[in-house]
Amino acid sequence: PKAVRSILYIHWKLRYYPSNNPMNFLATNVTKKLDHNKVKRKRISYQYPSRKAMKKMKAEIKRNVNNRSLLVAKEEDLIKNLNPKITGWKNYYSTKTNEKWMQALDWYIICSFARWYNKKHRRRHHMSKVGFVRNSIYEKGLKKMAKA
Repeated sequence: PKAVRSILYIHWKLRYYPSNNPMNFLATNVTKKLDHNKVKRKRISYQYPSRKAMKKMKAEIKRNVNNRSLLVAKEEDLIKNLNPKITGWKNYYSTKTNEKWMQALDWYIICSFARWYNKKHRRRHHMSKVGFVRNSIYEKGLKKMAKA
């Protein structure tokens, strides 16, 4: 179908028109980079979420965690609302080469929960207890974007 032809076109374009400028396709940036692990230094296709997609994901996380009205909510409820979104993003954006970007989003989620926790408990420093919050949310079942 049309989606398969689009993907084949992108791979053809990357093969015959290699450039250092990333090409935006289906909310992901596609570019070619040198694979430094290989002896031949072969160029591999590298995909990661576009800036616009990252902004949308972060806005959605912010809306589901850092809202002032959610200070009365329980941590489990926030996790329950966020888990389906994380699963969907992970399924849509996961590739072999974008682990760094998924780890960045995991860190953003942890920081958002830390800010929420510190607001809820009226702590002065908005980023204190990050380690405690990280362990707590993963024990309560929050899914990770990056591979465990």
